Amino acid sequence: MGLIPYPQLPFHSFRVADVCLVMAVGAIWELIIRTLRLLMKRKPAAIRTRDAALKDLEFEIKRMRNKGASAFVATSKLERQQLAEKKALTKAAEQRRERVEKLEKITQKIDMGLCLAVFLCYYGVPMMEFSAQRLVENRGPGDAIMTAEEGELAAVSAFR
Repeated sequence: MGLIPYPQLPFHSFRVADVCLVMAVGAIWELIIRTLRLLMKRKPAAIRTRDAALKDLEFEIKRMRNKGASAFVATSKLERQQLAEKKALTKAAEQRRERVEKLEKITQKIDMGLCLAVFLCYYGVPMMEFSAQRLVENRGPGDAIMTAEEGELAAVSAFR
């Protein structure tokens, strides 16, 4: 007996393989979903490259503005290029957001289906059975469960 005393349960059978299967399916599913969410929420390399190019462009615009009125045409071209790049980045971010939302909806539906399957497996196939004939109500505090032999004798005596 361990540090915390607890009453023993009269197990008749315990299906370890079924419990392990249900737990393994849940663990694998969680691992897959968390990996997918991490990959989908992280910025792709193309967007990170475009962000870096946009920052370089902003730096170039500042440098051209410091030259004064003589570089006005070149500055305005760079500013138009910057606006186009910002617009493209905004569009890409919106598409990415839509993909992430679709993934969330799909995973939520699969989660519900998996929960239903676990529910049906758990309550449809008994993973743990208790032997009711071995339970005794009013025995001593440390002796609440009959042994297998005592349980058989009690079951036989109940039919006499």
